[in-house]
Amino acid sequence: MAIKSLGYIGINSTNLDQWRDYGCQVMGLEDASAQNAADQSRLYLKMDEHPYRITVELADTDGFGFCGWETNNQQGFNDAVSSLQNAGVAVEMGSAELAATRKVHQLARFTDPSGNQHELYWGMISDFKRLVSPVGVRQFITGNMGMGHAVLPAPNFDATI
Repeated sequence: MAIKSLGYIGINSTNLDQWRDYGCQVMGLEDASAQNAADQSRLYLKMDEHPYRITVELADTDGFGFCGWETNNQQGFNDAVSSLQNAGVAVEMGSAELAATRKVHQLARFTDPSGNQHELYWGMISDFKRLVSPVGVRQFITGNMGMGHAVLPAPNFDATI
């Protein structure tokens, strides 16, 4: 597969204000909801040149939503989708509207054998704006690995890998 980085994560929350306070005042992230045309049911948190790295969506329960995995280009995206399909994974192509919401050119969604939701995408649409931390964090070093890593539950480890 041509996955190059963890691009973003989605979180489900019953209280966006708590996440806004934690994200901005504790983690030092910027609330970029206004720049991302968020409504009252979604929060966007920015940490670098990407429009956001964490999106928090209002939900009935708190928990993990999804991981967004950035591929190196459109061909890498196509190759990753093909690899998943060849492995028997059901892949759903995301709508143009969802891609616009995620600030990417194209995306696909799938669920791993442990029930975790994932999105593959290519072509992050940058706002070219630097982080403006409300608590003075100068920068987060994300680089080529994106956000770094995510630890997800995998009770069926062999199938999930």
